[in-house]
Amino acid sequence: MAGYKIWESMGYHVAKGQHGIRILAPRPYTREETNEDGDSEVKSGTYFVAVPVFDVSQLNPDELAAKPLPEFFTDGDCTDEQTERLLARAETATTASGIRIVNSTRLEAGVQGRSSGGTITMRATLVGVRRLGTLAHEWAHELLHHDPATRAETTRAQRECHAEATAYVVMAHFGIRNELSRDYLQSWSQTAETLMGELAMVQRAASHIIEALSRDAKTPAVAVAA
Repeated sequence: MAGYKIWESMGYHVAKGQHGIRILAPRPYTREETNEDGDSEVKSGTYFVAVPVFDVSQLNPDELAAKPLPEFFTDGDCTDEQTERLLARAETATTASGIRIVNSTRLEAGVQGRSSGGTITMRATLVGVRRLGTLAHEWAHELLHHDPATRAETTRAQRECHAEATAYVVMAHFGIRNELSRDYLQSWSQTAETLMGELAMVQRAASHIIEALSRDAKTPAVAVAA
């Protein structure tokens, strides 16, 4: 998915009659505030706005036929220097926050990661974008979903919606495209309207992760095998 102007810059146009899909986009800010003592301090953070994007299926089919989009990645070809740097920072920040990362060859078929409250288990073969997206997804679960009251008040579909929407926002903030998020959310029957209804949860987790990755991490990442 991408915005109208992004598709246009790539040589494609949205087909007539198509409507944008609303997603949450991060907007970092920096402002100067004055405290009670009259001293000024600079504060920064992230807020989110709903923006329209268009799926590849909404593009002009004649243009796609003339210039097909490249195939999406598999586990073995989804890595680049930018992603690897961000992945290293993500693993460092995760372990620095007290969450252990375990690489496993024993996860059930179709399961890429699992959050267990203090431990994130990830499929050992994951690399690049796939590993980064899985880590962000499971980190969101760690932040949002291990409080008994929260689990009692949400369904599994809602929790998966929170986690994957968070992963999508985090990666989009750093300029990394993750096509799998759309299919994952649809598999849980989650729509743009559902995401808007869960804005507070997604914003909370995404802001935490984005700010953690934006700081210079000093604790080395440790991933153990299982």
